Amino acid sequence: MSNNPSASQEILASTLYVSNIDISLARDSRKTIGSIKLGTKNVELVKDVQKVIRAGGMHRVEFDPPLLLDPDDHVSVSLSCSLRMRKRVDVAININLRDVECMRGEQGVRSYRKKLRNIEVVVTGVLDQQSLVATTTQIIQSCSQFRLLIIGNSGVGKSSLIRRVFGVKDVHTSDTIRGSADIDREFVSPTNERFVVHDSLGFEAGDEENMDIVKEFVARRKAMARLKDQLHAVWLCLEIPYSGGRLLEAGVEKFLQRRNEILGKIPLVVVLTKVDLLDTQLELDLPANEDPEHYKSRYLDEHCITPLRKVAGSDVTHVTVSSQDGYSESLSCLYKVTDENMAKYHVDEAPRVVATIAQRISIKEKLELSIALGKKRYWKTLWKSAFFRGHTLKECLQVIRRDIITVWNFNDPDECLLDDNITEALLRIDNLGDTPSAQSNIASFADLLLSGFELFKNLSESGDVTLIALAPALSAVISVVQTTYETYQEAKRDVKILMAYIVDLICVMQAIFLIASGDRVTSETAALAVRAYEKPRKIVHLMVDAFDGKLGVLPGGWDHVLEKIEALIWRHSIADHEIEELRWKIGVGRVVLPSDSS
Repeated sequence: MSNNPSASQEILASTLYVSNIDISLARDSRKTIGSIKLGTKNVELVKDVQKVIRAGGMHRVEFDPPLLLDPDDHVSVSLSCSLRMRKRVDVAININLRDVECMRGEQGVRSYRKKLRNIEVVVTGVLDQQSLVATTTQIIQSCSQFRLLIIGNSGVGKSSLIRRVFGVKDVHTSDTIRGSADIDREFVSPTNERFVVHDSLGFEAGDEENMDIVKEFVARRKAMARLKDQLHAVWLCLEIPYSGGRLLEAGVEKFLQRRNEILGKIPLVVVLTKVDLLDTQLELDLPANEDPEHYKSRYLDEHCITPLRKVAGSDVTHVTVSSQDGYSESLSCLYKVTDENMAKYHVDEAPRVVATIAQRISIKEKLELSIALGKKRYWKTLWKSAFFRGHTLKECLQVIRRDIITVWNFNDPDECLLDDNITEALLRIDNLGDTPSAQSNIASFADLLLSGFELFKNLSESGDVTLIALAPALSAVISVVQTTYETYQEAKRDVKILMAYIVDLICVMQAIFLIASGDRVTSETAALAVRAYEKPRKIVHLMVDAFDGKLGVLPGGWDHVLEKIEALIWRHSIADHEIEELRWKIGVGRVVLPSDSS
């Protein structure tokens, strides 16, 4: 361990990128190691290695990409050993990064060693002093994909649900290949790498085969060591019956009755599909003097909810949806109840976080996760935590940006949103500090954003909407930026800069969410969103300027700052029920974005 106190503090404040863990057994040991289980503070099981290590032997477990450990993290090594008398013994070795000896090797390598009962464990990695690690990076490391099983007969609407909720266009289920489904096949879209779905046919009367297939599949997934390989949620899709039809076939009833046995703690949502057809039927057949909504509610209760609860119990989760235009709020509700069910059963937060990252239907869920992750770590530690020691303000803002962009999970293969020009375009406080008080009666954020989009569209003779090309994409936006990073560094005590940047970035994410609609994001898309945000940005900065930024450096002041940031985000947010109408007004679907020149 270094004798330099400042060097020790630097080490303890750094993230360790673990490349390998070595387990060795002393030559004079009477034990034989039969298996190795490695875990961390946040991930119970990182690797499960079946490896025999005899006296004098060593085994190396390698990590590619590296395993990321926080300063307060630890490595747990659980070893199953056998003695010469065939007696089994388990040995647990925990290495706390703040407690064990630290040895400096070549090129900044750190080795943490611990020895117990003739067994030595060495954790080797590199302390990253060059870049900060986003909170989402560590979560995705433990669970990189949200894994969903969707069950239902062909034609029930499974493919449409997947495409709308997760914003993918190239994933197909048995809806498109009728009567065929391979439950073990992973459907993954290159446009949304955080999501994987398995498809199963529904349960026909007297057909035990598919019930057994589902049961065996679920059991296999439960037994998998890696969190990303396990099953995180199940959707059972049933079409709403019409003209006296029946919701539940005998096979479905049997599955629902046995759901606790088959699924255990894997959350289930019963998805009642094609509610738009029910609405159409009610328009044609609505009895005289009946309120449409009351009649619809009674119909669903009689033909769907009551039969479902009779078979599955009152605690079964259900939601009525449609994938047609005008029903996106029902799909937001589907994701919301899925998330709530996951919260009941998943101890680890990673599957829920990755599920919210994967979904592309709800702005509200994206906002909530952006706020939760920000408050969890970087927002509240920007100017007072050792996490940022030795880093420029630009690097600090970039790691905040990466977390937020990861949450919004746009189809951005060229990483346009990680371009430094985006950061610079948003680092504009030209109306902070010398502006009048914020107006009390102002237009809604949605209306302001819509007016911004209206400024940059032309109506062609055919009636289509074409957005004016912004060339070069961001140069015009950032040309007005007069404030440099050095200025911000000098003014870092004034937390208004941080507040404005976070709110601005999340507002721009909402604008991109509207115009991208699951499509590929280009530099032109980003530039358009920044331009459209110009009016709302001025209002945001008026409100930030009215806030006492010095609170951030006083005891307890950061609580007030975080509360204000959160309040500003919600004040300038788009509700899920507004999304479809705003897209229609903007012209998404009829909008032609210039192709990316790169």
